[in-house]
Formats: sequence, structure tokens, C-alpha cells
Amino acid sequence: MCCSITDKALTSFAACSALLELDINGCSNITDDGMASLALVPQLTHLDLGQCDKVTEIGIIALAPLVQLKCLVVSFCRGIKPEALAAVAAFTELTSLDVGHVPLNYMTVRDCGLAALAPLQKLTSLDLGSTGVNDAAVAALAPLVGLQSLNLSGGAPNNISDAGLRALSQSLVRLTKLNCHGCDGITDNGLVALASLSQLVDLDLHGCECITDTGLAFLTPLQQLRSLNITLCNKTTAAGRSALSKQLQRLALTWSERPSFW
Repeated sequence: MCCSITDKALTSFAACSALLELDINGCSNITDDGMASLALVPQLTHLDLGQCDKVTEIGIIALAPLVQLKCLVVSFCRGIKPEALAAVAAFTELTSLDVGHVPLNYMTVRDCGLAALAPLQKLTSLDLGSTGVNDAAVAALAPLVGLQSLNLSGGAPNNISDAGLRALSQSLVRLTKLNCHGCDGITDNGLVALASLSQLVDLDLHGCECITDTGLAFLTPLQQLRSLNITLCNKTTAAGRSALSKQLQRLALTWSERPSFW
């Protein structure tokens, strides 16, 4: 889609009865008025509003008629405030939600406001990357028992620690993909809890600098694990990484003592 699209252009979509998917990512001229127009396209199942930073919680609330939405992207929509989460919870058919880079840490929802998402029982993928959510917020995700993919990757401030891993390991047991890139509060003790996530296939611990060989050993029960990123986990050793690879022979392990862009 062209980034020059305006609210006026969106009014024409109301007549598109066959329109199911709409990507207006990066269309920075779109505002809440445009969302009101999209509400007249109730058959939409996929909507990407990424980087539409003039859209606020008022616009998200206006989308309420889109009861068939299965995928919603609002990443980088920095104008969104707490009320948006309650509005998103009305989309009970959602299977994928991306709120990455929306500064939840500055919202009153930081600790337990994510509990508003509890009605999304069909949700399988949730991206909270670089939102600044903390351990309490992760604990509030407990009702989302169908989650298979969860992105908690960092960007300051990031407050995910061992307590967060313990909380998710008790309820989100269907996870197959977990991204904790940059969650430097995670230690070996947190990896103990991950052993209960028997379906985990992809784990990103890039930049979790407190992890040692002891923590790697705690991952050996994860027999489905195929991808592990421990770049910048510089307290691990060649011996520890080798021992894990021998236990998980189908594992693709990524490690470097330098960032990947060096």
C-alpha cells in the first residue's frame, strides 16, 4: 500500500464486499477518522496498521464492528493508550496480535492491564516486543492458554526476569516459540522453569548475559527444541554449548560473543 493514502481514500473500501485483508502499514497520514471508515468493512479478517502513528485508542475502539478479525497489527502505533487493549479484547476471533513497540511501559496497563486480553481464547501468536512489559504483565497472560508464539524481546526498559519465565511456564504450556532477546534479567534459575515447555521449538535468549553452562544444562529436557540463540551469552563456554548440542542432536545453536551486526 502507498504511504500517501489518506482517511478519504479509506472511505472507498466500504463498497469492497470481498475485501478480507488490508495492509496499510506505514501510511502515516491515516487517523482515527480512517478507522471509522474501516469499521464499515465488517468482513475484514486481517488488518495491518503498523506505523500508523496517528491512530489512537479512539480509532481502535471504532473498529469494534470488525468481529471477524483474525490478525491485527498495531506495532509502532505510538499514539495508542491503555483503553486500546480493552477494545482489542472485543475481537474474540483473533489468532494473531502484534503490539510491538507500543510503549506499554508508559501506560497504566504495564503491570496487569494485559489481563484485558483474557477473552482472546483463540490467540496463538502475541508480539509484545519492545513494549517494556514486566513480570507482572507476563503473569497476566495466564488465561491465554492457547498461545504458541510469544515475543517478549527487549529494548530498554525491559523488566522480564526469572519470575516472568516461571509465570509463563506454569500456564502457557503450548508455546512452541519464545523470544526473550535482550531480557537481561533472566538467569539460570529462570531456565529451570522452561523445562516444562515440552513443545518449545524455537528459543531466543540473545543478550541474556547472566546465563551460564548450568542454565544450558537445564534445557536438555526440551527434546523438541530445534533453534536456540544464545548470542552474547558470554558466560557460557564451548564445553557447555557442546554438551547441550550432544543432548539435543537436532538443535541449531547460534552463538557469538559479538552482536550479529559487527
